[in-house]
Amino acid sequence: MDSCYKISNPKQDESLESGPGSSLSRPPSACSSVLSLLKGNPELPPFSVEPRIGTINPGATQNFSVCFSPVEVAQFQGRLLCSIPNLQNGDQAPCITVSGQGLLPNVHFDLEDSDYIRSNRHSPKFSRLLDPSTPVLEFKAIGFSAPARRSFNVVNPTRKAYDFKWRCEDTAASPFHCLTSFGTIPSGKKVEMCFEFVAEHQEAVESLWSFLIENLSLSFPFLCVGTAREPCVYLDRPHLDFGELVVGHKVEQTVDLVNAEEEPFQFSVLQLSLLSEDQQSSLTLKPMNGTVMSKNRLPLLVSFTPSLERYVHFRLNLKVKRKLEPLLLNVKADCFNMSVVVQIQEHDGSLREILPNHENTLDFGKVGISEQCTYNLLVSNLSRFILEVSFELTGDREHLQQLEVKPQAGAVEIGKQLQVSVFFCPQTVWNLQDVRLIVKAR
Repeated sequence: MDSCYKISNPKQDESLESGPGSSLSRPPSACSSVLSLLKGNPELPPFSVEPRIGTINPGATQNFSVCFSPVEVAQFQGRLLCSIPNLQNGDQAPCITVSGQGLLPNVHFDLEDSDYIRSNRHSPKFSRLLDPSTPVLEFKAIGFSAPARRSFNVVNPTRKAYDFKWRCEDTAASPFHCLTSFGTIPSGKKVEMCFEFVAEHQEAVESLWSFLIENLSLSFPFLCVGTAREPCVYLDRPHLDFGELVVGHKVEQTVDLVNAEEEPFQFSVLQLSLLSEDQQSSLTLKPMNGTVMSKNRLPLLVSFTPSLERYVHFRLNLKVKRKLEPLLLNVKADCFNMSVVVQIQEHDGSLREILPNHENTLDFGKVGISEQCTYNLLVSNLSRFILEVSFELTGDREHLQQLEVKPQAGAVEIGKQLQVSVFFCPQTVWNLQDVRLIVKAR
C-alpha cells in the first residue's frame, strides 16, 4: 500500500443504504458508540493484498487478491504500488488506484472468521442460499448425546432498537437449538446469543437458520455446523488375566481409568457385567461409578474369589457418559481346587481318610511307660503345584511333652506323598486328652 486517504465521513443526511445488510445514516455519536463494539484497528489501512511478496517466473502469471475491510464509516481511496527491483530501465512498476466506502450494517455477528463456505466444505444443497460472507457458527463437540454450547454477540448498529427472532430453515429435526430464540437489541448495543448442539454421530451436520428483524423486514442467513469426536477416556489395559487361582482364595488387581481430556467425565459399571459368561461366578469392582477428573486417572480395584473349579471369563462393561460405546475389560482366570488327601494308617495297615474341616480321633490305646506308640499319616498331593504342608500340636503343655510329630513341615511334589509320624511315649502314668493335631496344606 503506497498511500491511503480517508476522503470523508458520511454526512448525517446522506443515505448509506446499499443493500439489505446496510443501515440508514446515523449521527457521528451513534457511529462511534457502535464502532467501539466492532473488531478492528482504524489506524491500519482497510485495503490488503495477498500475496504481499513473492517471485514471478518468466512467462508465468500471478493472481493477486485485494481485500477491503473497513472498520470506520468513511470513503477511502488509496494506491497499490508493486515493487519490482529488477525492472528494465524505463519500465514502471504496476500501480492501481483503489477506493471503497465503509458502511455500518443493520446487524453485526461478532464471530471469529470461518472459511467453511469459502473452502466449499459445506453441503451442495446450500450453494444457492449462501454467499461467502454468511456467518458460520462451528461446533466441535467432545462426546455424544449431551448438549455442547456456544455463545456470541449480535450488535445493533442502527439508531433504533429492533426485535429479532431466530428461525430454523431445516425440513427435518435439527440437532441445533437456539436458547435465545427472540428478543430486543437496543440501539448501539449488543445481546448475547446462545446455541446448543447435540451430536449423535461423528459425521458433520449442517443446519440453516435465519436471523429475522421483522420491523425492518430483513432476513440474514446463518449456518450452524457441528462435528463431534469420541472423548479420549480409556482403560490403561483392555485385558486382565488372574492366571491360575486356588478356589476360595481372594485376588485383587488394579486397572486405571484414564481421562486425557480437559474436562471431567462420569462413568458407571453395568451390574450384570460383573457375572461370568456362565453366570456361575462374579467379580467385585470398586468404585462402581464416579467421575474421572480432567487430565487424570482413577484406579479401579477388581477383586475375585473363585468358588468353583473351572475356567471363567468376564466382560466388564463400563459406560462413560458421552461416549458412543462402553469400555470393555476382559477378565479371565483358571480356577482349581488345592487337591490334597490326608490319610491315617491304622495299626492293622488300613487307611482312613481325614475330611477337611472335620475332627478325627487318634486313639493310641494303652501304652506302657517308656514305651512308644506311633500313628503314620500320608499326605498325597493331587493338585497342579507343589504342596506345602505343616503339622501343629495344640493343647496343655504337659500333655504336649508326651507327643512328638516328625516332620513338622514339608513340601509335597506333584503326584507324590509325604509320610508324617505322630509318636506317643509316656514317661509316667498319663491320660492323654484334649490335644489337637492341625494339618495345614497350601
